[in-house]
Amino acid sequence: MNNNKNLTINEIFSLAVKNHQEGKTDIALKLYNQVLKIEPNHSQSLNNLGVIFQNQMNHEKAKDCYEKAIAIKPDYAEAHNNLGNIFKVLEKNQ
Repeated sequence: MNNNKNLTINEIFSLAVKNHQEGKTDIALKLYNQVLKIEPNHSQSLNNLGVIFQNQMNHEKAKDCYEKAIAIKPDYAEAHNNLGNIFKVLEKNQ
């Protein structure tokens, strides 16, 4: 991670997405969190973290991420969709 000190937020986010798409979720998780340390209101990083948590079956953490992303960007359709899917899963698990 130390190599990323001189990268912009967009470059770190792009690197996170690339690793996420390649299935390297541990690296992607660290990179999304690095973006959020610099820019806590980065809604795309929050949404993508939610996707990782959802895939890891950590539905409460995923829900929190989606809700934060929507609070920052109320018209974020993908985060709304992901949150709806989480509610379906949580409802089934009750």
